[in-house]
Amino acid sequence: MFAEQRKSIILDMLKSKGSVSLTELTDLFDVSEATIRRDLTELEKRNQLQRTHGGAVSTNLSVFEA
Repeated sequence: MFAEQRKSIILDMLKSKGSVSLTELTDLFDVSEATIRRDLTELEKRNQLQRTHGGAVSTNLSVFEA
């Protein structure tokens, strides 16, 4: 699978779930953690997600505090 395909799937997962974990992505794509970290870093540079410890969250989430 090409990097752009992985990134597209990651973004689709974020749209549906709101967050993804590094472990979940490495298992899904059968690639190293370093590969997923590079993908997440590139997507974060494009402002398409926000990196977190151990994964990423969607930048489209609206968080309201009561």
